[in-house]
Amino acid sequence: EQFKLVYGLTIASRFLSARDKDELREGAIKDILGFSTWLLFGGFVSNGVIKLIDKVKGTKLYGKTRDEVLSVFLKSKGISMIENNKAIPFKKLLKHADKATKTNLRYLSIAQFAGYLFSGLVLGFGIPKLNIYMTNKNEQKRKEKVRS
Repeated sequence: EQFKLVYGLTIASRFLSARDKDELREGAIKDILGFSTWLLFGGFVSNGVIKLIDKVKGTKLYGKTRDEVLSVFLKSKGISMIENNKAIPFKKLLKHADKATKTNLRYLSIAQFAGYLFSGLVLGFGIPKLNIYMTNKNEQKRKEKVRS
């Protein structure tokens, strides 16, 4: 919740400090698409990759977390995840995992990375290029009006 508040205030401050229409539009596009890409679409890409892996590899990872995948294996082997009334760290538990479980965890990591890569490309390359294109088009229209 704090993240949403800080992110919202950051967006609002950019809108309020915009010097002209172009800067306001660029900020709106960057923030709306950035928010959507970072918090929504990146997750959709990750989920899509997991569904693809499930289909191709015959796994059933969609909707599961790393903790769930590891805990299912550990429970099947009767390995406790608690020691001295405390949860055992993930890294320590991972040492007990078999090759198939580690492979499934790797698939989840690949899917997460795909989501991050998608978000990074859109945020770092796509949105800036879109804003540059739109600003150049608007500038061209303004110059044509002055000539007319």
